[in-house]
Amino acid sequence: MKWNGIRLLGGMVEHDSLRFSSVGKKVLYLPVYYQDENETPAAYPFWLDKDGNCRFFKPDTTQSVSITRVAPPDNFFLYRMINGKFEGANKEDFSDAKVLYVVRKIDGPWFHTVDIKSSSKYRYIRYVSPPRSKCNVAEIEFYNQTGEKLQGKIIGTTSSWDNSSSTRDKVFDGDPTTVFDAANEDSWVGLALDEPQTLTKIRYLPRNDGNSIYEGHVYELFYWEGKKWQSLGEKTADDHILQYDAPANALYILKNITSNKIHRLPFIVENGEQKWFPLK
Repeated sequence: MKWNGIRLLGGMVEHDSLRFSSVGKKVLYLPVYYQDENETPAAYPFWLDKDGNCRFFKPDTTQSVSITRVAPPDNFFLYRMINGKFEGANKEDFSDAKVLYVVRKIDGPWFHTVDIKSSSKYRYIRYVSPPRSKCNVAEIEFYNQTGEKLQGKIIGTTSSWDNSSSTRDKVFDGDPTTVFDAANEDSWVGLALDEPQTLTKIRYLPRNDGNSIYEGHVYELFYWEGKKWQSLGEKTADDHILQYDAPANALYILKNITSNKIHRLPFIVENGEQKWFPLK
């Protein structure tokens, strides 16, 4: 049985000790005792590795930890923007389109920022998906010379995969956890502006699993101490990394308060790296 991502472990009492039998390896355990049908932790959680060695997670001295995710990564869709391109045009059919930028790599599930050097003005701006990528993108932001984020009529491929809610408007809804998933192999999305503008910057967020750290979202980090999860407070992200002062050698879980998302599988931070169970 599992409880908050930790497998409960019950055993037989022998004098002042508990004896456990048939214990599986590569499992995270929490010893408990039962009283009046209530479960109460009997010791700190521990990891039993493949060799049968126990590693207990007892909070220690404070350390600075970097948190990048709520849950283990699933990057299946992340790289679908590679070879996608951003274009500007002054004709509605983009017959005079100029390539402003081509996506050559994706560093991770966060916003990527590109400076545009062209001084030309465009009324129509868009992102054109590479073949067989279905315009998978979470957010796009276009900026002019004064640093203003441009607004306009949303244009592009109208249909979504399987008629889902993942339509083209999701690219401009300000929500990093929603995406455009087009029905067509050849697809694009963009803005028709009220008047031509000079672009100086583009920010884009690839399709992701919704479990990363997003600017403006509020998070709360917890660690296991004694008999329950203890809060280390709420923080608003201003980057794709959260910094916390937290106990070393502890189990953590992170909640995205903005999207009301929490993953019950705990993680640890070791040598600056966020690690998930099962540990290697």
